[in-house]
Amino acid sequence: MKRIGIIIAIPSEAKCFRLKKLALKESIQIEKNIFLYISGIGFDAATSAAKELVKKNIDGLISWGMAGGIDQSLKTGDIVLADTIQNDKEIFYTSNEWRNSISSHLQTTPYKVLNGKIVTTNKILDSSIKKRELSNQTKALAVDMESAAIAKISLEKKIKFVSARVIIDDAYSNIPSIFLENIDNFGKIKIKSFLKSSLQNPFQLFQLISLIKSYIKSLSSLNNMYDEFKKRDFFIKNKL
Repeated sequence: MKRIGIIIAIPSEAKCFRLKKLALKESIQIEKNIFLYISGIGFDAATSAAKELVKKNIDGLISWGMAGGIDQSLKTGDIVLADTIQNDKEIFYTSNEWRNSISSHLQTTPYKVLNGKIVTTNKILDSSIKKRELSNQTKALAVDMESAAIAKISLEKKIKFVSARVIIDDAYSNIPSIFLENIDNFGKIKIKSFLKSSLQNPFQLFQLISLIKSYIKSLSSLNNMYDEFKKRDFFIKNKL
């Protein structure tokens, strides 16, 4: 069996793995030869996670979790399998064999699955205007903050790599500042400052409610995607 490393940014994205205990910034063996690492948000955090997993002599890395939709055809809960990952400097390619195997299976399921480019940025895109601008510039489907970092380490270490992401906020969504300004690097809300910001910007609570609904739907899609990965053994050798 091959050894696989799964990197996610925040603990909530790990709910699909149905683990009793989670550890931050630490390799967790969730099954034989399958390791999970909760990195925190961003390029540097994901780079550190990938480097730590490489020490486990892994053969494949997966960038897993949620992403923002920037192509207007995507909806909350849709699945994006990246064929390429782009940041402001480089373009990386995912493993064709591994990705195509996953994609072929998921196309037979009820879930909407798209193959295309994911862009990695150093900031969360908080407005539909910014999303539209990035979509026009890159022709990408979605945006995240970690996949390019994982892809870069995979390339350097000659490790197979795929990125499987579920859309949380679509191209038309705006993310309220009361949320973005009051979360830590693992997505945990800073309660006191959040409540203060909410009192000062009560109209943004409606946007937050919409985001929460999207979040719940995207978590359901992550659960479904993980079940499909498990069902067809996409974590083991004959799928690499």
